[in-house]
Amino acid sequence: MPSITKHDGAFVGSMVTGPSHNTLHLRFTKDESVELVTTKLPAVGSCDHGPIDEKALADAVMKGLAAAHRDSAQTLHVSEIIYIADDSPRYGAYAYLAMLLAEAAMEDAEV
Repeated sequence: MPSITKHDGAFVGSMVTGPSHNTLHLRFTKDESVELVTTKLPAVGSCDHGPIDEKALADAVMKGLAAAHRDSAQTLHVSEIIYIADDSPRYGAYAYLAMLLAEAAMEDAEV
């Protein structure tokens, strides 16, 4: 089960499945004119799962956000995607984390 927290205004989700690991930080806004920013954090360890394609990551995040919107009357937009350089390029995992983070953000009164 993924771990979901909030840190410095960003919703953070982590998922570790065997040797694969993904951590995703998302900042949300209700402002639809926001420009999306993607930030790569430095590697945490010495593993190498291959590069993360930022366009594929953004597409996965938007897919997860759309899934969260299907069951909600709220509409949120992602203002920043933050990921870790040495995480696994598993875009399905990122989409799932984005859905969970968006659902958590929709329950949060501060977004």
